[in-house]
Amino acid sequence: MIISIANEKGGVGKTTITFNLACGLVHLKPKSKVLCIDLDAQANLTNLLDNSNENAFSLYDWIKNDNLDFSEVVRQTTKPNVEIIASNLFSNDLHELMGKDISPATIFKEKLATIKQNYDYVLFDCPPFLDRRTTNALVCSDFAIVPVKGGDGFSISGLKRINEAIKDARRLNPSLALLGILKTMYNGKLVVSKELDKLLEREYPKMVFSNSIREATSLREALMMKQSIFEYDPNSNVEEDFRNFVNEVIQNG
Repeated sequence: MIISIANEKGGVGKTTITFNLACGLVHLKPKSKVLCIDLDAQANLTNLLDNSNENAFSLYDWIKNDNLDFSEVVRQTTKPNVEIIASNLFSNDLHELMGKDISPATIFKEKLATIKQNYDYVLFDCPPFLDRRTTNALVCSDFAIVPVKGGDGFSISGLKRINEAIKDARRLNPSLALLGILKTMYNGKLVVSKELDKLLEREYPKMVFSNSIREATSLREALMMKQSIFEYDPNSNVEEDFRNFVNEVIQNG
C-alpha cells in the first residue's frame, strides 16, 4: 500500500504523522516492512530516521541517475523494519529535474514499480507545495492522508487545494482515494476546534478520521529524542490517539 501524507499548508504535522505512522504500523503489525520517502528539502523525516552517512545517495540522486540502483539509495534507519529514501537540500531541485522528463507526473510510479512489492507500506512525506513532487507522489499512491491543524483556518485552505490536486491526479491514477482527513494538534475544548469540526462535517462528510491527534508536550519531546510516541510515552493519551489512528489506516487501507 502506498500512502501520500500531504497538505499544501506547512506546520500541520505531516512529518510527525509520517514518522509515527511508520513506527506505529510496525508496532501494531510487527512483521510489516515500511519504506518512507522524504520529499521535503528540510529533510526533517530523514533526520528523525536516518543513521547513515550524510554523503549517501538521496532521492534526488535516484531520480537524476537512471543507472543508480535502488539498493544504493535506500537506507536502513534507527527503527526496525523501517527504511528511508532520504532527502537533502537538492530535493527542491526535483521539480525542475522532473520537468525535463517526457512523463513528469509518473516518475515515482516508474521508479517504484519494481521494488514496491518488497514493502507492506510505502509512505510519502510530501512538501508543503503542490509541485511535481507532490503530484508524482499522488499519481503513484493508493491513498492520501491530509493532516489539518486544529483551529487553523489556513490549513483548511490547504485542504481545499490538496483535494483538487487529488482529483487531478486521478486522471492518471483513477484508483487514488482519500483515506482521510486527520485533525492534528487538536484541542476539542477550544471554540476554534468546534468550528473546525462543523466545517469538516459540512464540507467533507465521512472523509475525516474518527480519531484526532491531540496537542501534547510529550509528542514534541519524543521528536526531540528521535523517538516515536510508542517508544517515548506508551501509556499517554496521545499514544492512544496514534494507536487508534494507525488501526484506522490498517483497517480502511
